[in-house]
Amino acid sequence: LSNLNSLKNLTIGGCYNLTSLNLNGNTNLESISFSFDINPHKLTSIDLSNLTSLKSFNCITGGDLSSINLDGTINLEEFNVWDINIASIDFSGLNNLKTVSIGSSNLETINLLDNNNIEQLSLGNNKLSSLNLNKLTKLDVLDVSNNQLESLFIKNDANESYLNFDDNPNLTYICADDSQIDEIQAKIDSQGLSA
Repeated sequence: LSNLNSLKNLTIGGCYNLTSLNLNGNTNLESISFSFDINPHKLTSIDLSNLTSLKSFNCITGGDLSSINLDGTINLEEFNVWDINIASIDFSGLNNLKTVSIGSSNLETINLLDNNNIEQLSLGNNKLSSLNLNKLTKLDVLDVSNNQLESLFIKNDANESYLNFDDNPNLTYICADDSQIDEIQAKIDSQGLSA
């Protein structure tokens, strides 16, 4: 599927024998959606590098997908994956990101330090132990429920309208904005935590 300059949207479903995908040269590609059902597939990595027009990436039930190269996807605004097997992801240099959702994907580390335009961040059902969101000044929705969080840094001058850190029994430290202390303390108390 390389060098298809007119291709703007790509949707792939099924394709259980797909082992690799070359998207090089698709300079006008704006949206990619993968959807696999519960059957296993053979795709373990996706290289999206230098797809400079890409705005949206979605992957549902990605199975053993464990590597996604985002280098040069400078216009990416929306990244949504569910049920993949990715331990780490780096969003460095992707300053247009507004929505990031990575659910049930075994995620242990995520780099969001350069991404101060993120408004919605959903990282539920992963293996994160620490998360620093201090530079996400536009963050409005945050869901980090059901992880292995020990520390959460959300002192970012953003008064999130939705904040969910439920089911993190090892959470012992939260650094938050003064305006959110009472709300966070009430959530901590309701969960029986001692952060």
